[in-house]
Amino acid sequence: MKRTCLALLALFASAPLLAAGDSHGALAVDRTDKFHYGFSHDYASGPAASERALQECAKHSANCAVVMRFSGKGCVAYATVPPDMGDAIGWGSGKTKALAKQQALAACEKDSAGAACSHNVWACNGSGSGKLRVERGAAAQQGA
Repeated sequence: MKRTCLALLALFASAPLLAAGDSHGALAVDRTDKFHYGFSHDYASGPAASERALQECAKHSANCAVVMRFSGKGCVAYATVPPDMGDAIGWGSGKTKALAKQQALAACEKDSAGAACSHNVWACNGSGSGKLRVERGAAAQQGA
């Protein structure tokens, strides 16, 4: 699992910059158990979206980091297993909530060793007309 996370971080470190004129959102996750989170959506800037996601996550954990930022019109989703069931996680993005959740659940279940990825969240930017752009891992943290 650690190799998978490192590979994802390396893969997305070169993700395109988020569009400046569209709505922005972010996901912050507890770095220890990956179970607690905070989301934001429809913010005017990436930094404001990241700050809000960190504030929401901090209500449940003191060890949060921004792991995903997005801009444009569309949805993102995050899925994980309960902390006592392992550390499988999954991400998804798409034009609709259903598509984003489907991708996140499929990615999580691939690494979950049969555990249900019952903990999942999503957010959608409802305004803006730009194409959905997503930054994950190190790229999202650098832009926070």
